[in-house]
Amino acid sequence: MKLYNLNATQPTIRPTDSVPIPPDTTTLTPTSENTLTCLENNIQFAHVHAAVHEQFRPPNDFQSLLADDLAESLWVRNRFGAIANQSLNFAIQSNWDDVSKRHPDADPAFRTHLAWNQIATDPAHIRATDIHTRSSRRVQTDIRLLAFVARLR
Repeated sequence: MKLYNLNATQPTIRPTDSVPIPPDTTTLTPTSENTLTCLENNIQFAHVHAAVHEQFRPPNDFQSLLADDLAESLWVRNRFGAIANQSLNFAIQSNWDDVSKRHPDADPAFRTHLAWNQIATDPAHIRATDIHTRSSRRVQTDIRLLAFVARLR
């Protein structure tokens, strides 16, 4: 993944930026170089991308772009779903002792409820949940569109 562009007409990407822009701005296809952060696994993204293309077998460029969009949407949905889950797990763990003192017989559902209340106002968690929801809707839309176009063949 290139963090700095050699082309002076494009903005420079700082190491603190999470998603670099593709070197060629006319490229619409998501690749591991332009959709992954440095903490993610390129092989897993390639596996998702290949699985989508294997399932839908796009015969033309338009359908290939739709399949690429679906792969990226699946990846984003899974990424932000994992972020939301990690946020909830951290909230449960961080207040475990306090909840145990106040409610010695607290069951997992009650602990989860208290953790959700704790993170419900966290802007980062709200944003991750929002992105996850929008990506889920986009995945469903892409699947319906690809299936519809495939029926037209």
